[in-house]
Amino acid sequence: MIFASDLDRTLIYSDEFTSAVDVESLLAVELLEGKEISFMTHVAFQLLKELSLKCLFIPITTRTIEQYKRIYALSEWIAPEYAIVSNGGNVLYKGEVDKQWQENIAACVSKIDSHFVVESKLTELFSSRPTVSKVVFRDGLFWSIHFHKLTDEDRAIVSYLEQWSRERGWQTNLQGRKLYVLPYAVDKWNALAYVKEKTGESHIVAAGDGELDFIFMKNAYKAFCVAHGEIARRIETLPRVHLTKEHGIKAGEELLREILLAM
Repeated sequence: MIFASDLDRTLIYSDEFTSAVDVESLLAVELLEGKEISFMTHVAFQLLKELSLKCLFIPITTRTIEQYKRIYALSEWIAPEYAIVSNGGNVLYKGEVDKQWQENIAACVSKIDSHFVVESKLTELFSSRPTVSKVVFRDGLFWSIHFHKLTDEDRAIVSYLEQWSRERGWQTNLQGRKLYVLPYAVDKWNALAYVKEKTGESHIVAAGDGELDFIFMKNAYKAFCVAHGEIARRIETLPRVHLTKEHGIKAGEELLREILLAM
């Protein structure tokens, strides 16, 4: 069995989601410039360790390779055999990029408008926007646009960009104040299906919280969605879905416990 889980706001949490537990209950799992920025509860980490011994645990995240490797509690302490990063654009096997999957993605991306075309459009739309803090090209595959705040004018631009991108083989996804622009092939489910076929595993149990998780959760044998997730209401309509009762960091603990009980 594969347990494929999103990371941020599903298994690991920033400070703003930790108020429900005592500081002593928290385990720092990620450092950035010497500062602890992501956490699990000690209980959740032990549950994940136990679960990773009983099934094939695959972290699946929109984080870049570098950002994923910053989460030392996962990449080093648990060290899963496979990890899916870059929103499915890269598969890591024992910490190294899977070249076959990389070639598959490159072949797909070569058939659509290049990232240079997209870059030109993003520059046109966002370079003079006072609400945009940065525009970043991630792992040579997709873009993220970061807003200080989203105005009605920004939302109109995002709506226009969605249509423009679709016509050129790209997709957009707005999560809070961050907009992703990705090739359609750069997709979490595509990468997960590849790993599933490669390993011969028969079932997938999935967990997530956001729109970019929806597709692989929909295709899973069973899915778990955290109650604070942006897709919580929509995911309830799918069969074989468990919505946590807990919110925030305690939700991650709950879903791990429920998965272990169901095994």
